[in-house]
Amino acid sequence: MTSSMKPVPIVAPFKGIITDVPSGFDPQSFDLAQNVLFRKSRIVTIPQLTQIMGQPPDGRIIRGMASFLDALNNWHTLVLTDSTPYFMTYGGAYPLTYNPLSLPLGIPNLAGTGLPFAIVEMNQQVFFCNGSVPLLYAEGSSSVKVAGDVPGACYYLAENSSHLIGVNWVIPAPGISGSIAKPFYVQISDANNPLVWTPSSSNSAQIINLIEKGGVPTGVCTLGSYTYVWRQYGANVLWPSGQAFAAFNNEPFTWSNPGWGNYYPYALAVWNQSALMVTHEGEVLLFSGAAGPTAQAFQPMAQGKVKKQLAQDLTQVSGDQVFGFLTDQLGPGYDFVAYHLWIPGLNKAWILNLEEGSWSTATLTGKYPTAFGNLKVQ
Repeated sequence: MTSSMKPVPIVAPFKGIITDVPSGFDPQSFDLAQNVLFRKSRIVTIPQLTQIMGQPPDGRIIRGMASFLDALNNWHTLVLTDSTPYFMTYGGAYPLTYNPLSLPLGIPNLAGTGLPFAIVEMNQQVFFCNGSVPLLYAEGSSSVKVAGDVPGACYYLAENSSHLIGVNWVIPAPGISGSIAKPFYVQISDANNPLVWTPSSSNSAQIINLIEKGGVPTGVCTLGSYTYVWRQYGANVLWPSGQAFAAFNNEPFTWSNPGWGNYYPYALAVWNQSALMVTHEGEVLLFSGAAGPTAQAFQPMAQGKVKKQLAQDLTQVSGDQVFGFLTDQLGPGYDFVAYHLWIPGLNKAWILNLEEGSWSTATLTGKYPTAFGNLKVQ
């Protein structure tokens, strides 16, 4: 008895891990694709990473990064560990230099929840929070400041119609006597003034209490004129009312248990006029906003093998938050519009090429990202 093996040519365009067909049925699809990317219908390697920042001086984990242009047209890059805010500077060679920023009186550090920071740039200032200390902002000086009369700390931030919107609050901030968690609170700043938060007849600040189904809010994003406050199993939608008093309308948008929502808070990422999130059953959703306050447009992006494997991987989450972010490139000349979902228990990412719909995976031995940002450093 003899046997032989016959080579089978596999030619582009390659589809990645995208179908549920039997192994070998479609030579352009893969059961497993790790540490390679599917780009422009080719199989390509992941570009080599370059280290530009060393370990922060405080020895803590980086939980947020953002670059912004201040009112004097100077660029700044803010890096937030779970203890210290820094501005980064380039001294002619890498690694970059960490320059610690002073904190307001009475706030010794940013320690507390240890969660990723929500970051919003507004009025050439960067506002940030993660539920640990009062909402703070950087405006280019050597210190960060409390956001005016803000009542406490929130977990999530968005902006709509020149209002800064905070979701899921602790009032007053943790560590202050009488501090109470108010997870269903949505607090909205005055128009064009994110330093005014106390509603009065002279401003358009607003408080909305979302006592509805779907669980505690797990994130927020603005798509067009609508702001979506996500829950594990649904969402509320806010949109400008056109009135100075009660500046935003609010109504339940979708709810179902089991059902679709933003189950993993820090997997939520915005791409142009769409948002990506992960449901409790491991479905990756592309949400394209609404044509009206009650319309909806969800597109499942992980089906068949991907959904099954991703759901299995998510059962092994440990030690940190599932973290999702978007890239438009991976280096000069390497455009790559993609959603990266990192699962810390496995140090593994599922990567979706948004322009081509192909999936692949990546691993970093003993490592995984905890923050992401497009940075400009002077």
